[in-house]
Amino acid sequence: MAAAASSSPAASSDAAECSLLGGPFAICVQIGLAAAAIATLVVKRHTERPRRPWLAFAGFLQHCVNLVFGVAFAASGAASECAWYLTNFVISVVCGVLLLNLAMAGYNRCVDRFGLHLLRSGEYGKPPSWRPWLMQMLVWGFLASAEKVATRADWMPSRS
Repeated sequence: MAAAASSSPAASSDAAECSLLGGPFAICVQIGLAAAAIATLVVKRHTERPRRPWLAFAGFLQHCVNLVFGVAFAASGAASECAWYLTNFVISVVCGVLLLNLAMAGYNRCVDRFGLHLLRSGEYGKPPSWRPWLMQMLVWGFLASAEKVATRADWMPSRS
């Protein structure tokens, strides 16, 4: 009986390993989360005035980076993919939003100071043009990626 009890925790910890993209259930969860996020954005867009563009680049980028970091950091063996994803998500929410707000404040000051009208956040011209939108999206993508590098959660020591 003691032998069965001692081998049980190891077997159950292997079976309880969480994987972000491993298997049909995990993929269904990702699809469900994407559908919920899209539905939320559609409802939000229909209730706000003026309406924002349909593309939600920043949220998609953050989610993808958190997925990649979750899978990559789990290779160290310190924690599961899901634990790393959650850690990165919480760090993004707590620290990342503050860093991005500070970065955008500095960015907006530079845009105003140097008269870079093409880069003025949220202004796409009259009539709206794809060039300012694309430039602003690329700047935001760069800032959001830099925030993820600055707040990455792989600082935790591994178990090896």
